[in-house]
Amino acid sequence: MSQAFSDVPAAPVPAARARETETMIPDLLDVVLQRGASDLHLTSGSPPVIRYLGDLMRLEEYPVLDPQALRTMVYAIISQKQRERLEQNLELDMSYSLPGKARFRVNVYFQRDSIGAAFRMIPFEIKPLQDLGLPPVVAEFARLPRGFVLVTGPTGSGKSTLTERLISTVRGEGSEVAVLAVDPSSPFSGGAFLGDRVRMQSHATDRGVFIRSMATRGHLGGLALGTQEAIRVLDAAGFPWVMVETVGVGQVEIEVAGAADTTLVVVPPGSGDAVQASKAGLLEAADIFVVNKADRPGAAETRRDLEFMLHLSAPGDGWTPPIVSTVASTGECVDDLWSAIAEHHRFQAESGLLDRRRKARLADEVRSIVQHRLEERSLDHARGAEFDSLIDEVVDRRLDPYEAAAKLLDG
Repeated sequence: MSQAFSDVPAAPVPAARARETETMIPDLLDVVLQRGASDLHLTSGSPPVIRYLGDLMRLEEYPVLDPQALRTMVYAIISQKQRERLEQNLELDMSYSLPGKARFRVNVYFQRDSIGAAFRMIPFEIKPLQDLGLPPVVAEFARLPRGFVLVTGPTGSGKSTLTERLISTVRGEGSEVAVLAVDPSSPFSGGAFLGDRVRMQSHATDRGVFIRSMATRGHLGGLALGTQEAIRVLDAAGFPWVMVETVGVGQVEIEVAGAADTTLVVVPPGSGDAVQASKAGLLEAADIFVVNKADRPGAAETRRDLEFMLHLSAPGDGWTPPIVSTVASTGECVDDLWSAIAEHHRFQAESGLLDRRRKARLADEVRSIVQHRLEERSLDHARGAEFDSLIDEVVDRRLDPYEAAAKLLDG
């Protein structure tokens, strides 16, 4: 991280820089504008940090932020209702404006015993690539296919810890990675509980790692409703690897099947989850089985159960899912798991399966969009005077519900 502003336009230092009060955030955002930066990051134990031309740079002329001062600064720009949401969800997304100057997208989050905040400037005008002087190849680059790995399995199988270890392995190879952690929804706010992301805090300051929590908001199947759209954004942003960790799946939640290039089904030992995975349909969804917590009793039996089930089912695409035993808490055999993921990716690319699976995913997505839009149109028919009149006829038993529905659709 750079600590000096070579080639950065100088800006006057605000008079409020010496005091860590609520006036400091507007002053700092003025510095962002004056220096042509795009982001402002505030974390405890560091001076304010801005992003200029892609590089993060410390504002060394400002004091190091302590937890209490940072909390005071952040609470000064949010409402009481926003504060309550923040304390319930441990995270808050909002917008903030410098009147007549700029707007910012803000993410406030709890970190350890303090608060952190990130401000990103929102452009007033979104220009097409050609107007920015960028060559057409940039748009083509955003459409390149990349690796999409999905980590799923029963609750308590160690998915989050395993994902955190996989991030370390990917970063060790020099690749960037984005992670979407699908969490259960809060019954109070509807937001994500953030339990998965908390386990990945060791990568919070790594510029090559993007981690985002997504709430299921009641959507079944292990994924959030907007997961595919989020993946497309991360793909277009150029991340060579995108990982999605699902919420714990049960016996009927099998939307994860076929949702990724490579699906890891994580199974803990000694709890009968191998049989549950078969019932849930995850046996068909798995490209790789992971017996995690393999240092615990029952791991060998779980592996044997999976081998037996695989023996009874013939692979339909020529790929037999390998079974990899890991201990995510220590990182044991995680490199072997990553090698299995790479081998599966290579197999799909050489056999043409990768293109076929991605085409099938897109076809399913289009069907889903059509289904939702037809549902919206049908709901438009199911209201108004004509609908009420038909309901009255159904109540009076002059029509049955099927006849009423047919009249609505035919009309």
